[in-house]
Amino acid sequence: MPSSKSKIQPKNKKVQPVDFFIETRSTSNTASGIKELYETTSFTCVLCKDNDVETKMAISDTKLPTFVLLRKHYCLSCWLKLIR
Repeated sequence: MPSSKSKIQPKNKKVQPVDFFIETRSTSNTASGIKELYETTSFTCVLCKDNDVETKMAISDTKLPTFVLLRKHYCLSCWLKLIR
């Protein structure tokens, strides 16, 4: 006899990221130039406008060496408020 209980399985939904890195207009053609920009430039949170957000350096073009700064929208505190 088949079981009368139905098995409920959760739907597999892909969770969309709340915050991710975006490119800024800060670019340089040399590694030392982008490192200097990285150390001297800071970006503030879009929500609270008080705290700095994460930044990182990346290569945007390999044929004509171009480095770019990437930033997040939200600081860690605001990001935690958004995901809970």
